[in-house]
Amino acid sequence: MAAKTNLELLRGDGDLPAQPDRVGLAIDLLRARIAEEFQITERLDAKGRQAFALAAAFFAVAQTVSFSAFRAAQLAGVERLGIAVLGAAAALALLLTGNRLASSEEPQPEVDIEPAVVEEWARNEDDEQFGRLLLVHLREIADRRHESNERRVKRYELIESRARFALILTAVEIIVAIACRV
Repeated sequence: MAAKTNLELLRGDGDLPAQPDRVGLAIDLLRARIAEEFQITERLDAKGRQAFALAAAFFAVAQTVSFSAFRAAQLAGVERLGIAVLGAAAALALLLTGNRLASSEEPQPEVDIEPAVVEEWARNEDDEQFGRLLLVHLREIADRRHESNERRVKRYELIESRARFALILTAVEIIVAIACRV
């Protein structure tokens, strides 16, 4: 039923004009692209936070295992030192991951069309020129947001690689702690 209604609107059977003007359609498409770029930004930020949260949770569990092994009376000084060094290295890796995450989530300057400029165009330009000005500037915004997301992907890859390194160090710490207890 909804598909039929949408088809009727596309044919012009509804309240909308039969075919929107090309400038209006282009503006709508660019607005949708800008909104999609914002969604990509949010997903990348969430993925970074999830990678850090996973590494932090695994580190917390590993420390419980390591400290119980560390307190075991049968551990030699070298074994205790090894577990402590691995724990410190894992903690440092986690700290660096958190630092990278915090840096990547700092607000990035995003240039947009100033509302006063849009108002000025609306007052001073005819509809066609107003639409064309919006089209040109929305395209620039969409391109800048896409470039910003490309940089954000690189920042996420750094977070992910650091989180993986922290997970590996933490896993090695757990394996050594368990091996020392056996």
